[in-house]
Parts: sequence; C-alpha cells; structure tokens
Amino acid sequence: MVTSQDAEESHEAAEPITDEVHVNLVTHGEQGHPSEYLYEAVRAGVDADLETEYVDQCGCGGHVTRVHVE
Repeated sequence: MVTSQDAEESHEAAEPITDEVHVNLVTHGEQGHPSEYLYEAVRAGVDADLETEYVDQCGCGGHVTRVHVE
C-alpha cells in the first residue's frame, strides 16, 4: 500500500525526468509488485506522459521500476 509519504517521494523523484533522463524507483518487496500500487500513483502526481517499466527484483527482495517520459 502506498502511503502519502511514499507518493510524495515518488512524485519528487519523477519531477526532473525529461525525454533524455530516467529515474529508477526501488520499492520494498513486502509492498508487493509495484504495478499493483506505484505506477498510477507516480503518473497522477506529474504533469507529463510517463512510462513505467518493471526492471527486475533486487537481490534484497525489492523491486526496481524505471520511469521516463513517453
């Protein structure tokens, strides 16, 4: 589940994204797969068409999601 702090932090991380830059967001494995809660939360807080791409599960159990401008 995304808390308001999680959503705010993901919005701050996504703000500097341009068509030449991407951001990798890492979430805890305990929160589940990021497609279930993170993708829409990130898109909702940024005034750009963002693409979210699942990269991989970390060795620590977390998940890596790449965010960039479409």
